[in-house]
Amino acid sequence: SILPRVPLVQNPSVGISMTSLVDGINVKILTTELPNGGTEVTYSPTTRGWHRLCIDVGGSPIEGSPFCVWDALPPTRLKRSIRKIVGVNRSHGMAFNRKGMMVVAELGVNQVTIRDNNGVNGIELKEHQFDHPWGVTTDQEDNIYVSEEGAHCITKFTSDGKFVASVGGQGARKGEMDGPRGLRMIDGKLYVAERNNSRIQVFDPTTLQALEVFEDESIPYLTTDVVASLHDYLFISGTGSSTIRVFSLKTHALLHSIEHRDLQQPAGLFYDIHQELLYVTDPGSGCVFAFRSDGTFVAKFCD
Repeated sequence: SILPRVPLVQNPSVGISMTSLVDGINVKILTTELPNGGTEVTYSPTTRGWHRLCIDVGGSPIEGSPFCVWDALPPTRLKRSIRKIVGVNRSHGMAFNRKGMMVVAELGVNQVTIRDNNGVNGIELKEHQFDHPWGVTTDQEDNIYVSEEGAHCITKFTSDGKFVASVGGQGARKGEMDGPRGLRMIDGKLYVAERNNSRIQVFDPTTLQALEVFEDESIPYLTTDVVASLHDYLFISGTGSSTIRVFSLKTHALLHSIEHRDLQQPAGLFYDIHQELLYVTDPGSGCVFAFRSDGTFVAKFCD
């Protein structure tokens, strides 16, 4: 945060303090004098939420002090690895149900497993022979949906892994698919990204009936994933384009694009509703990017 320029006084003494309103802990701050006489204040909170920043010059508070600052995502915390999930073979899809169980699609061994929240113990879905399982999602009843790129279909399972039905078949007509990859449950409907058709298809999760085909020249080529935000935004990525397209969820009108000079092949998407951030995996650069809904770049990490 760059604060308003402080009044120029003879040898001013600048006093700065910052306190977290979440846990009451003092926050580390760093001040830098600018050539124009201003002062830049950088703070590094350890908790997300409101913080109280007080600034005085020569013992008198500057205009606006104390400031109330909302910190949504400290960049230093963004890059911290929490844990690694081992024992998976080319995992491309992962989802969580309401119990915190993890559903993982392992393309390398053509299997899908339901694991505990540590990613260790679990059961394998064995009632169906998978063909390159890619994307995974769940609904409000914890039913499981898997996109199979090799079989060009979507397969549904119960919460305990019992086979329900498959729908699809290779083609470009409504209800058919060609290379389905990412899929998401959005507003009670199943959205599927088709790589080879470069389009999004929408299904009824109960009947698996095709409801709508979303085709537009603005959809990224070689479409790989789709996700929605809380603000009527529909994000679509494709490895044949270096940008992420943002559409209106209601009208499907193109709103804007998300770009970055280092973004090469945006593939997987995840929208964090709590931080209101869009995470993007980029196989081309080997990095994960974080953006705000309006396309503002937040951070990237490649380690």
